[in-house]
Amino acid sequence: MEFLFTANHEHTETKKWCEENNLNFSYLKWNDNFSEQRNFNFNQAKGYDFVLWGGF
Repeated sequence: MEFLFTANHEHTETKKWCEENNLNFSYLKWNDNFSEQRNFNFNQAKGYDFVLWGGF
């Protein structure tokens, strides 16, 4: 199992938490395009049978 966190704004606390817990963190500037954000995150999840995605 792997966790891939993608933020759409600079979120230093989340990035720090991910680093401390050996989790993957990425950032993509928000361009008012929901599917761009989702697809950016999904493209990082290669080789898996399924992806569980949630936004908050």
